[in-house]
Amino acid sequence: MKKVILSAVAASFLLASCGPDVCDCVNGFKDLEKKMEEAAGDEDKMKEIEKEAKELEEKCKKLEEGKSDEEKKKMMEEAKNC
Repeated sequence: MKKVILSAVAASFLLASCGPDVCDCVNGFKDLEKKMEEAAGDEDKMKEIEKEAKELEEKCKKLEEGKSDEEKKKMMEEAKNC
């Protein structure tokens, strides 16, 4: 269930763009997904991963703030190349 939620969050940020750097966000969400698989249901590890995901989400949201649709589209293209 948590994997589905994290994947949905990651996908929404890919679509909306993200970053301090777009690739940092894309790779960060990929890393979190791997950590979730490795955690294999360990609740303590999952809580830590959720905290990391929230922090990454907040950082990634900031790049899209104030961007035009054109700029967001460019960021989405950049994300595809990460």
